[in-house]
Amino acid sequence: MYKFLTLIMLLIINGCSSVTSNEVIKLDSQSITTVSPKIIEAKLEQTPFDIWERIRLELTLVIPQDQIAATSIYRERLYKNQSAVNRISKSGQRYLHHTLTRAEELGLPVELALLPFVE
Repeated sequence: MYKFLTLIMLLIINGCSSVTSNEVIKLDSQSITTVSPKIIEAKLEQTPFDIWERIRLELTLVIPQDQIAATSIYRERLYKNQSAVNRISKSGQRYLHHTLTRAEELGLPVELALLPFVE
């Protein structure tokens, strides 16, 4: 029985290996055309990853010239006291994203999203 199965397996393997195709297809070089790919440039709008960068890009508030001196006092105070800015930012951060998104949806100035930051 073992010899019979071995003989059948050898015949199958030999039969599969001896099948060859003798047909050769000849193509004219003129019948083959090449097509150059078209390059399409797409502009991707990159949204900033950082929420502060989003706010910075969309600020629309213009400070009048006569108020710049008055606001510079507060700006300098915040520059010098970074720990206070970090503390205020931490207390308002859980609402800042939601108010920023909602202000953008409604078409309101982004400065309104800073209200949780100062409250």
